[in-house]
Amino acid sequence: MADIKTNLRELSVGFYFFDNKTGNPSPSEFLSVCKNNIVNCSWLDVRNIASNEQSFSYDEAQIIRNGLKLGKAIKDVFNLSDKPEVTWEGLNTQSGEAVDLIINNFRFSLKEDSHILENMGLYKLMNLIMGKVTYTRGLHVFEEFAPDRLTKWFETTRDLLLICDDLPYLTKGQGYESSADLEENGTLCLSYFGQADNVKSRISDFANCDYYRFEKSTTSKTREKVFSKWLKETVENLNEYKVAKKACAMEAGERIVQLLSPYINTSPTSMLRLFRDEEYYYAKTTSHGVEIYHVTSKEKFTSPIIIKNITAKVPEHQLNIHTTLENQETHKTIEFRSELRYSHGQFNGTPEAKFYIASGDITAFYKRIFPN
Repeated sequence: MADIKTNLRELSVGFYFFDNKTGNPSPSEFLSVCKNNIVNCSWLDVRNIASNEQSFSYDEAQIIRNGLKLGKAIKDVFNLSDKPEVTWEGLNTQSGEAVDLIINNFRFSLKEDSHILENMGLYKLMNLIMGKVTYTRGLHVFEEFAPDRLTKWFETTRDLLLICDDLPYLTKGQGYESSADLEENGTLCLSYFGQADNVKSRISDFANCDYYRFEKSTTSKTREKVFSKWLKETVENLNEYKVAKKACAMEAGERIVQLLSPYINTSPTSMLRLFRDEEYYYAKTTSHGVEIYHVTSKEKFTSPIIIKNITAKVPEHQLNIHTTLENQETHKTIEFRSELRYSHGQFNGTPEAKFYIASGDITAFYKRIFPN
């Protein structure tokens, strides 16, 4: 499920067409306009659009103001009627579609400060570059490409946690409490107490537990809501931890680049994955202004794309795979950054690969239509 800020960023553009005179709506007013005018909003609750049910925070209000600016620009650029048909596609986050909002027949992917294009699993990125289906969903960057270093990273984390003096570890989140405690027999007990459920994971002989036994002995909830929070507050800033994490990231990155380097200077047709079956518009709005780009369909994009370079970078201890592409017709280049990281707590699940525009000229592939 998308978060509050994502919902606001997308819905505020549609909100403009039905209430562009309200510069500072309350959450209930905003919700009412959306539910009464925008398709796919009937399920919304105030908690989906505001952190406080009485009023929007400063950041939330700024997102709405930026969305209203983009709504006005879209209305002017596409010469839309005062009350067009607006459909919110924000729920289809797993569909592979880029589109967040459809206004009449115009399809929009909406961004704000972020240069992210999509959450693209590592398996997708590697298959695109290689031009063939080699990897499948669930590819774990560290388990696959740096298993020994992952083991060492986990063991370093484990040992640092064992010598910390804050046990039992207690924390509270929205609607839940959790704790971590080491019993006299050496069993680590991770406990989650939520409004809907209680979950407990017990890891025997934790002092000798390896990464894979840890994974089997815990659940996503006890890893995210207990273990990773304990780790973050206790050892994440320690140098020993950072060194182990960085070593794991560097080895995984080196192996990935080694595998992908033979595809430099090739032009796999699969790179057209950057486009979709139907055209759409990539639109960004920030406090600095509005940008709108036309993204043609795969069928109509005929310029050959060549992979110019693939590198791994580890700023501090975060693994990034950088891919530089060139439009051979215009010779414009653009560099994409795939940020490989755990999104729901360290050692929890499969790290995501968020796909960003890192540098270069987006008009290598997309046509700017506003401002022109």
